[in-house]
Amino acid sequence: MHGRKIPHGVFMDTVAPRSTHGSVGGMYPEILAQEGYTSVFVDDAPAIEVFPGIRRRPLWKGSNGAHAHVLEMDPGTSWPRRDVHEPGPEEVYVVAGTFNDGARDYPAGTFLHAPAGSWHVPATTTGCTLFLFYPAG
Repeated sequence: MHGRKIPHGVFMDTVAPRSTHGSVGGMYPEILAQEGYTSVFVDDAPAIEVFPGIRRRPLWKGSNGAHAHVLEMDPGTSWPRRDVHEPGPEEVYVVAGTFNDGARDYPAGTFLHAPAGSWHVPATTTGCTLFLFYPAG
C-alpha cells in the first residue's frame, strides 16, 4: 500500500492535498463517468405528497429495485395506517427533527433498521426529515 501511515492504522494518500471547499472540479473526473455513479441535490428531487403534510423525494432507484428517498413530515402529521416493510427491510436515518414510530421518539442522528415483515406507524409532533433506503425494493 502506498501512502503515509497515520494513527489508528489509516493510510493517507501521498497525492498533494487539495481544497474541496468551493471547488468546481476534482483530481479524478473519471469518477463521474463510472456506470451507475449518480448524485442528486435533495431540493432538486420532486416532492410527491403521499399523505397530507408528508412528502417523499425520490433520490435513486437501482436496477434490482433498491431505492432511496427523503421523507419530509410536517409537524403534527402521521401515517394513516400501518407501514409494513415488504418485500424487504427499511433503513431510516433521522436527518432533522424528531421521528416517532408509534412506540417512541427518535431524535435527529438516529438510525433505525426495520426488518422485512415488520411495521410501524410513522408520526412526528415537531416535524422531521428522514433518509429512507430500501435495499430489497
